Amino acid sequence: MKVIVSTLGCLMLINWTNILPPSSNLCYALWCYLWLIIWYCPLAWLEDHENAYGCVKQLYLLKLKNRKPKTLLSIGGWTWSTKFPSVARSASSRSTSAKSAVTLMKDWGFDGVDVDWEYPSNADDADHMVLLLQAVRDELDAYAAEYAPGYHFQLSLAAPAGLELISLLRISTPSKISDHFNVMTYDFVSTDIASHNANVYATRNIIDATPFNTDDVVRAYLTAGAPGTKIVVGMPFYGRSFTGTSGLGKPSFDVGLANTSLGSWERGVWEYKVLPKTGASISYDDKASA
Repeated sequence: MKVIVSTLGCLMLINWTNILPPSSNLCYALWCYLWLIIWYCPLAWLEDHENAYGCVKQLYLLKLKNRKPKTLLSIGGWTWSTKFPSVARSASSRSTSAKSAVTLMKDWGFDGVDVDWEYPSNADDADHMVLLLQAVRDELDAYAAEYAPGYHFQLSLAAPAGLELISLLRISTPSKISDHFNVMTYDFVSTDIASHNANVYATRNIIDATPFNTDDVVRAYLTAGAPGTKIVVGMPFYGRSFTGTSGLGKPSFDVGLANTSLGSWERGVWEYKVLPKTGASISYDDKASA
């Protein structure tokens, strides 16, 4: 199987992010997350002021320096994805959500919409997700036809890395609607085993290190019908920690406590800028490329 390599660069900015890379190194940026706060109702912008601040302002300033990067508004996220089944179930709620998503996109100067549904859990959800994507695509095209003839607003999908979920989504159908699959090839870890966070290949020499790997995920998307040019491989800019373990693939007692002043905003998660930790020993798994 031939794997197509793309030079597309994409950065996901969480709504509490406080850093930005040089604009010359960026093709796409996703700003996450816009909450689906009320079922069947328009999406809401939760900022309590009219001017752009924080990440939105920084993205605007970045685009003043370089007009080539495209910024997308990401809707959903891990916490709020429980709302998606209801939002996507009927034509009326899909239309309402799509219209409000496009309104927020244009009001705040984004170039498209990213749908972050984590994850459709059954065949009905998968079908409704496709219909929701189509509703958003239709609204994007309608807005472009009226206000920006010839311009193509982007539509992407935050895509799972689990092989069963990939099969459930029947990728060949959403691939006809979406411009990109932003594949979440990270967080491969478990909490009770010291394991890789985002290994490229299978850890065949240390079986318990993680059952997941990026190579298998990308091949699954290609086999399912996703064009290689639409696959964006996710890469985490943070590390995972484990305590009370004797090494990779071995049981772990805990993941440690969060300490925002030291660079950890969540238990077991450490910002890349504070790594490696003082006194840490660095090793490389050449089989897994991790």
